[in-house]
Amino acid sequence: MADVTFEIDRFEWAGDGRLELAGRWFGLRGHRFLRPTLDVDVDGERRRMLADLEHKPWAADDGAEWVAAFTWRGDPAPFDDAELTVSPDLAVQLPAVGGAARANSGTAAGTVERRPAGPSRTSVLEGELASAMSEAQRLREQLSAEQTNVRGLDSQLRHARAELATAQAEAEAGRAEADAARAAETEARDESSLARAEAERARADADAAREEARMAVPEADGLRAELVSAQRDREAALARVTAIERELAAATETRDRARDERNAWMQRARAVAAGRPSAARAPTPEPEPEAEEPTAAMPLREPDLAPEPVAKPAVERRTIQIGERPRPVRPEPATELHPPIRRGPLDGRAPSMLAVVALLVLVAVALALIFLAL
Repeated sequence: MADVTFEIDRFEWAGDGRLELAGRWFGLRGHRFLRPTLDVDVDGERRRMLADLEHKPWAADDGAEWVAAFTWRGDPAPFDDAELTVSPDLAVQLPAVGGAARANSGTAAGTVERRPAGPSRTSVLEGELASAMSEAQRLREQLSAEQTNVRGLDSQLRHARAELATAQAEAEAGRAEADAARAAETEARDESSLARAEAERARADADAAREEARMAVPEADGLRAELVSAQRDREAALARVTAIERELAAATETRDRARDERNAWMQRARAVAAGRPSAARAPTPEPEPEAEEPTAAMPLREPDLAPEPVAKPAVERRTIQIGERPRPVRPEPATELHPPIRRGPLDGRAPSMLAVVALLVLVAVALALIFLAL
């Protein structure tokens, strides 16, 4: 291909608005033409035109005249760059339009412009495109590998984010536990302060109770002395009560005997008044058993104060005149058979004194327990 050249005879506008190209090819051995194309750049726009079939431009002989005409669409326009392509691997760069060589003008052969043929721009572009596509495929494969790597990195990133979220959650939990621990420590400190304050108050209360107990010792001693005195008074009162009960028992026995004698005499008087022999005697009452003397352990009881039956007075016998009404017999006033019972000075105060003594004993026991607890 490096030996193929094209000798340009003319390249100009024809009268019918076509571009005509004439010249000769050299070194075409082994090359076969296709339908030629002409590529020009007009105002930055690339135009491609196919050769007309009039001159049969697909056949060329080495060194023979070769003519090709290209139809221009629109008005003719100037252009600087033109490329003639006769096969995929054979193309020639053409000069500006209007260039002429020897076109039957007798010009010297030395002025004929011969240009080497080379691969067409399309082939070059296709090669570059193929290379670019290969490079693009390589880049695509590299991109796929990078995408795989990115997906791996994305998976690692998601895993790292999950670990970060877990770490953040653990940090939040740790922060919450730390806050709870600080709150518990603060609460424990407050409770400790309260406990110390309560201990101080309890110590102060204990000191006050100890002082009260110490001050209550003389009072307890006084109460103990009063208790001893009250016990002595109680024993003396019990002795007096025992003596009074004995006297009361003796008086009761005497009263019963007198009552029996009175009843006997009254029966005897009734018998005399009724006209019965005076020898009739009342039955002698059997002696009653002596009353048991009360002791200090026996409970005090009131004597039997049931009312005695009052003896009826003897019926007075008197003579009643005829026509005289009998006068009612007035009974003699009954004499007091039993004298009133006199009570001692401690009979009514004994229960209250016992209650006071019991209260004093309880107070003394409570003070002793408080003193032992301190």
